[in-house]
Amino acid sequence: MRLEKQIEERLNREQQLQAEKLRQEQRQQEEKLKQVNQFGAVIELLNASLTQQEEKPKQVNQHRTTNNYRDNSTSNQQRTTTNFWGSNSSSNSSGKVYVQGYRRKDGTHIEGHWRNK
Repeated sequence: MRLEKQIEERLNREQQLQAEKLRQEQRQQEEKLKQVNQFGAVIELLNASLTQQEEKPKQVNQHRTTNNYRDNSTSNQQRTTTNFWGSNSSSNSSGKVYVQGYRRKDGTHIEGHWRNK
């Protein structure tokens, strides 16, 4: 009788321990899932902010490329009117130099004009 009771008590204890282990494992898995979900939410927020930050420079770069296209066309014209050293040809005996038009930072445009050397 005593042995049977002891065996039953041991079985009950083992079942209780196993049940507690299962509960702890379930709690740990739930906590991990919560953390993963939280990390997923944080990652989504970071991705959203990164995409917003990437879109802004694209818009700015598109604006800059259109301006650079205009500026490059004028600089190409300017290169054709200057010699290797960057000054106008020495055969120009009138003493005047043509200054190529340009755009200021504030957006105003200066037309090309002749000036004295």
